[in-house]
Amino acid sequence: MAKGKAHSQEVYEKAIAMLNEGNKVPYISKELGVPEGTLYMWKNDADKDPKYKEVRDKITKERITKHVNKAWDSLELAMNILERKLKNSLVAEKKREQLIKKLLDGKGDKSFEQLKSELSCIIPDSLGEIVRSFGVLSDKIAVMRGTPTQNLAIDTEKKLKFEDL
Repeated sequence: MAKGKAHSQEVYEKAIAMLNEGNKVPYISKELGVPEGTLYMWKNDADKDPKYKEVRDKITKERITKHVNKAWDSLELAMNILERKLKNSLVAEKKREQLIKKLLDGKGDKSFEQLKSELSCIIPDSLGEIVRSFGVLSDKIAVMRGTPTQNLAIDTEKKLKFEDL
């Protein structure tokens, strides 16, 4: 079988560095003009070298750590948003209950139409949806921590009191 073009040590080292960075062989092939078969051969040879494996393992660990940290940040942001939605929902529920009481009692200095208008503006987020979202995020956090998760039935019909938060 005929051998192809010889590549410089510089091209070889650049290809190995790009592999270490997590680049895929087809991408490296296009960037460096090296056939994919040659790159796979270089990769296989490099995989046998303990020094290369150590560098590759370190880079892989760093990349995974970066993604895990980014996921933690996203989970924390989502939890903050859900907490805020839950508080807003409970405040809206309390306001709605007060307005309904005024409507039923016929008390207050506002007309029925004014109270009805105010009531229609207070539309809280669905408590059930917020609770489900908390559950999903809690499971994601548990999985990231490596702890087992459980499927527990939660009574979303139970009334929460704003003071309990």
